[in-house]
Amino acid sequence: MIYTASYFQPENHHGQIISISRSEPKKIQFDSKLWMFAPDRAILSDIKSGKIDQDGYIDRYREQLRKVWPNIKVWLDGLDPNKDMTLCCWEKAGDFCHRNLVIKFVEKYRPDCLGGTDIKA
Repeated sequence: MIYTASYFQPENHHGQIISISRSEPKKIQFDSKLWMFAPDRAILSDIKSGKIDQDGYIDRYREQLRKVWPNIKVWLDGLDPNKDMTLCCWEKAGDFCHRNLVIKFVEKYRPDCLGGTDIKA
């Protein structure tokens, strides 16, 4: 099953810990990284500086994911619903985060693998 969580909320971690961020905290161990889900540096910079709002972030992040769709599809096709993993990044539960966008791919294309999310979209 696929779950999402902040790096800093280990109580929400299940199975393998998979990074979906551009960087990871040094003191937290993770098992692998899914580079195709890490937000582009420009998107992060623009939302932090206020050049774009959440809607702008969502539009640009979705466009980024469209460009790497073949890689995402391979990952989705290879998921095992009997193996737990948690997709992690920096944001705390309840904060706006790209995890809620990534988990929507899982919900849409592999609902048999959805374990849960710490962020309600």
